[in-house]
Amino acid sequence: MNILAFDTCFDACSAALQTGAAPADRQQYFRFEPMQTGHAERLIPMIGELLAQACITLHDIDQIAVTTGPGTFTGTRICVAAARAFALAHDIPVIPLSPLALIARQAAVANPQTRDLLAAIDARHDEVYIQIFDSMGLDAQSGPQIMTVEDARGLAQRQQFAVCGPAAALLDPEMTSPLAAMHPNARFALDLLSRNQQPTRPIVPLYLRAPDAKPSLANVLQKK
Repeated sequence: MNILAFDTCFDACSAALQTGAAPADRQQYFRFEPMQTGHAERLIPMIGELLAQACITLHDIDQIAVTTGPGTFTGTRICVAAARAFALAHDIPVIPLSPLALIARQAAVANPQTRDLLAAIDARHDEVYIQIFDSMGLDAQSGPQIMTVEDARGLAQRQQFAVCGPAAALLDPEMTSPLAAMHPNARFALDLLSRNQQPTRPIVPLYLRAPDAKPSLANVLQKK
């Protein structure tokens, strides 16, 4: 099975491709680039590079895995729009994933844990996005949530979670582990697709709060 995965939800753009049906025949290809802007311009060329490297086209893709949030509003829309376009044009089933799941799995691979993992990403305004996973970073123990930094810090301390992700230092100011520097990376989506996820149509973004940007009163009055 040929699987394409990608993520643009936060401060990185990444894509991964797996080809081959039998484990012995599988090949994997990856791209990961940190960035705060420019995801829309980079994602499609990045996917094209992987397809060219594997000598296949989008017509050969059997399944797509894409992060659908939580994330920045622009980054999440880019992911969802690309997945929708590919699915519609080539009739490809799409599996939605949490970007926090990519962090948890990455943390478990990089530094094997005996405790459950709490993946955390800065949501700004003194809030964080969090999600809890088993120690292997494969099974979610909760859905994605948004909470204040104080509440998330208290939760992590009470339950003694292994904290990972870009907001880990907010929850544990003394943390110096590499787990605190991890961003979502689509290569780890390939590990999650054996966990009985089901394709979803239509793919929709997961927003856990209203957008920061508000229409100006002048524009509203002009439209009236």
